[in-house]
Amino acid sequence: MPLIMGSSYVQSSLIGSFPKFTHGYSTRALGDMRLTHNRKGFLQTLNLSPDSLVLSEQIHGDRVEIIDNTNSRLLSSADAIVARLDHNTHKPLSIGVRIADCVPLIFADKKGKAIAVAHAGWKGTCKKITHNVITSLVSIGVKTDDIYVSIGPHIGMCCYSVLEDRAKQFIKEYGNDPNVASQIEGLWHLDIGYVNLLQLERDGISREHIDAAVTCTSCQHNLYYSFRKGSKETFGEMLGVIGVRYE
Repeated sequence: MPLIMGSSYVQSSLIGSFPKFTHGYSTRALGDMRLTHNRKGFLQTLNLSPDSLVLSEQIHGDRVEIIDNTNSRLLSSADAIVARLDHNTHKPLSIGVRIADCVPLIFADKKGKAIAVAHAGWKGTCKKITHNVITSLVSIGVKTDDIYVSIGPHIGMCCYSVLEDRAKQFIKEYGNDPNVASQIEGLWHLDIGYVNLLQLERDGISREHIDAAVTCTSCQHNLYYSFRKGSKETFGEMLGVIGVRYE
């Protein structure tokens, strides 16, 4: 399923089919999400309370933090957040993942028990952070068959050149799949978005429950921020968010 393009953010048509949640990935049009006022503007655009946002200090690891309906705060040393939802509290909650080439993932339980986000660079992908998220969701009572996932805007294989040793790490794990690692003009390239898709399927997530639109933050740097494509003057971060609001 494709990403749905709005005026200043994009959404997954799959996750968007669940009325319990609201979500989106910011674009360059909303500015650098490292800045508080830009994050506030994005949350308000999604009709989410800026005070409800929970972020983590992303360190390119595989640690998952499980939270519940709480006030906004910064979680330390985690690259994924799983939020157990208590709809009886009627307390708004949103969780976010910061991105600028790495793979953002948004998870939703169709029964409304939980939501999750994850940040998967090559290190987090190599460590199978998606497996840890699925395991954490199951540990709080979510059924695998009820999990839906959006793989958001990230750098594509076309622009993600890597050293041979790094490519060989993935070839050893996933075989000689040209969709995982390929040589382009003499350089090895990886598609870490596709690898995360494979990992999700290995953990029992149906392909029909995964929204993996083709994007490249580097090629589409007019639309997205890109660590590789940007300069010191033009670099910024985007934000992927999913939340629940109560009227």
